[in-house]
Amino acid sequence: SRFVHVLEVNEAELWCDIEASATFETFVSAALFHGMVPLVVPELRTITVGGAIVGIGIESSSFRHGFFHEGLLEADVLLASGEVVTARPEGEFQDLFQAVPNSLGSFGYLLRLRMRVQPAKPTVKIDKEWFVSPELLVKGLEDACQKNDVDYVDAV
Repeated sequence: SRFVHVLEVNEAELWCDIEASATFETFVSAALFHGMVPLVVPELRTITVGGAIVGIGIESSSFRHGFFHEGLLEADVLLASGEVVTARPEGEFQDLFQAVPNSLGSFGYLLRLRMRVQPAKPTVKIDKEWFVSPELLVKGLEDACQKNDVDYVDAV
């Protein structure tokens, strides 16, 4: 294995097990097949899921869900000793779990990730707004982020 596969999408518990070298293109495709989507999807299709964990993955749904790594439920990590451990928010390797995001791989090599997913909606509505100043743009973004029916906010 090149660690590029989606292993399972659990629709009932809203999570996906995915190998860390899989791209977001692979992740999104498999999740959509099950009617799910990742909480945060970077713009570039070829970013790896593990790369978005050990780097910082952020995108237009981050105002709701935070950084990509905030959807991480657990990770299998290959340590320098050759041992593979499962890091979770609680338990023996909770310090490793907290240290992995933005670590650039310095604590070990990510193998398998369990990521939260959410149900996909059947359609997307796009609204464009134009602003004449940076201050009005920021105000518009703040207002959009307060709306309950808005799932993605972006500015160019």
